[in-house]
Amino acid sequence: MRQQGLNPDTVTYGTVIDVLCKSGRVEDAMLYFEQMIDEGLRPDSIIYNSLIHSLCIFDKWEKAEELFLEMLDRGICLDTIFFNSIIDSHCKEGRVIESEKLFDLMVRIGVKPDIITYSTLIDGYCLAGKMDEAMKLLSGMVSVGLKPNTVTYSTLINGYCKISRMEDALVLFKEMESSGVSPDIITYNIILQGLFQTRRTAAAKELYVRITESGTQIELSTYNIILHGLCKNKLTDDALRMFQNLCLMDLKLEARTFNIMIDALLKVGRNDEAKDLFVAFSSNGLVPNYWTYRLMAENIIGQGLLEELDQLFLSMEDNGCTVDSGMLNFIVRELLQRGEITRAGTYLSMIHEKHFSLEASTASLFIDLLSGGKYQEYYRIFELPKHFAALKFCVGILFSYSPIRGGIFSVCVNSKTGACGQVKEVGKNASEERLIVVSSQEIPDDPVSPTIEALILLHSKVSTLAENHQLTTRLVVPSSKVGCILGEGGKVITEMRRRTGAEIRVYSKADKPKYHSFDEELVQVAGLPAIERGALTEIASRL
Repeated sequence: MRQQGLNPDTVTYGTVIDVLCKSGRVEDAMLYFEQMIDEGLRPDSIIYNSLIHSLCIFDKWEKAEELFLEMLDRGICLDTIFFNSIIDSHCKEGRVIESEKLFDLMVRIGVKPDIITYSTLIDGYCLAGKMDEAMKLLSGMVSVGLKPNTVTYSTLINGYCKISRMEDALVLFKEMESSGVSPDIITYNIILQGLFQTRRTAAAKELYVRITESGTQIELSTYNIILHGLCKNKLTDDALRMFQNLCLMDLKLEARTFNIMIDALLKVGRNDEAKDLFVAFSSNGLVPNYWTYRLMAENIIGQGLLEELDQLFLSMEDNGCTVDSGMLNFIVRELLQRGEITRAGTYLSMIHEKHFSLEASTASLFIDLLSGGKYQEYYRIFELPKHFAALKFCVGILFSYSPIRGGIFSVCVNSKTGACGQVKEVGKNASEERLIVVSSQEIPDDPVSPTIEALILLHSKVSTLAENHQLTTRLVVPSSKVGCILGEGGKVITEMRRRTGAEIRVYSKADKPKYHSFDEELVQVAGLPAIERGALTEIASRL
């Protein structure tokens, strides 16, 4: 740029500094920051925001405070909005300690927190499961003359529900109403879900009646929560009656609503009713989606109706529902587990024809079956050398999104281990969480796993660091493989906890975040870095 006779301006420097900060090169960003000042350019609040955010993440608090004071000296307004922006981004990344320090700093330099500041920090505490701290902050908020609003109360109630402290959630709900703050449909949805998760179905039904009597506009999401809650608590008839009433109402039903009922009916063996609902999709102006077909496929295979499976698969393609690698691998596994080897080979061929990857769990199942000697005649059919010479092994790591971490991720994975990876969004309601999927082509029984090496390299970069210096990492694993971690009667996970000293938890279906698919499980590992690293290695090796 300078060679062309052009001098960078504040916008140019700001762009470069922002890119460096987002890629984790905060030291380089500071050099450019000092260079622009030497050239007589005045940094704006956007540049300061980028730098301060990055310095906080890398625990460079003294330098961050210097920049705050420098802003004041330069006459740049340090207002509540500025602080709220940084606190919000830190809370969403699970960095509550940094948010606390920012909160203390803004008070110290005379910037007054508002209801958004308090609500944001309360949300951060709730996401971290620190409900006692969140409630202390609520008291502090009231003591300075700020009145909690519906969002504040809903956030706290949701925090209690997530850790199954339902009594505390209900007490707070009553306090909310007695304070003259009206619950909205989001608040009601949170309470309903909590009641169903703790099997308080009678209380949930009473609350539903109360919602309808209050005149609150009920959303389809509310009905879905109730339907799902009734089904999970084995009240299928009650759920079916509500579903039939919904069909008579002037509501635009979603595929998810039908899927909830189809899944519930199939689980209690009411297959004909489930098929009727499957057929009813089109009459309601809907097209069955991926999960509908998956539910039906599992049931059809379970009943041994393999001709129907082929027809279902064809209708799926005819309806424009794309068949992906996950669906085909799922069908192959289901057929193998029921001894339908030849038909599994047909769907295996489709995986090969469509250039999809054979999932590690599918490959392992094949190897287990064939190595036992029972199905030796199928080696030639499956062309095992072609399919198993190199298998794709994947591990998912869930983390709070940060562009800086994305930069570290690409360096760690692609350049050092030979594994490749991708950062994915996991859902609209995932609190900006992302999923790093690390994978590599690996030969079975090879002592070196690029995927596991990448996992160990990444875990310290994306894991949550607690005040006691423990790291917490959350893995996303296929439901079909979680048994390898648990073992019969929980023997394997108990032994791993004893041997490694790590806290290892497999989330229950009720506690698992709703935006994860039903064929994924969430495994959390916590401990001091060395301990956690050993536990992660063992868990990944079992997958």
